[in-house]
Amino acid sequence: MKLISIAIIAELIFKVINTIFMYPALPDPIVSHGNAAGQADGYLSKFRGISLITLIMAGLALFLIIPRTNPLKKNL
Repeated sequence: MKLISIAIIAELIFKVINTIFMYPALPDPIVSHGNAAGQADGYLSKFRGISLITLIMAGLALFLIIPRTNPLKKNL
């Protein structure tokens, strides 16, 4: 396994563990968007806000699997 693959998997595991430990310390409405003046104008619930980041990282980890599904291995 390449070093970058190990680093991506380790970061994903670290993110999941960090999410579990930091969940109780987060405020209930998490700021999800800000305007040009720096004021918050979008909010998510605590569960949705913290799980969204973890799911995005898990989705990016799929880029480790996608090249292995190509039978020719040279098109990607």
